[in-house]
Amino acid sequence: MTQLREAVVLITGAAGGFGQELTQQLLMAGSRLILTDLDKAVLQQRVELIQCEVTTGEVLSLA
Repeated sequence: MTQLREAVVLITGAAGGFGQELTQQLLMAGSRLILTDLDKAVLQQRVELIQCEVTTGEVLSLA
């Protein structure tokens, strides 16, 4: 299986349902994420919420 700890992953459409679930799973695996979405305000809100819930991994939001 691929090791995801410290892997850098770009997720487009990160504010949507699938993007949010993928973001949460990858953060729990210790990945470093770059997130983007067309709706910047929603993306920023969801990033803040996930960062409160998951303390592993890193997030860079391109909002």
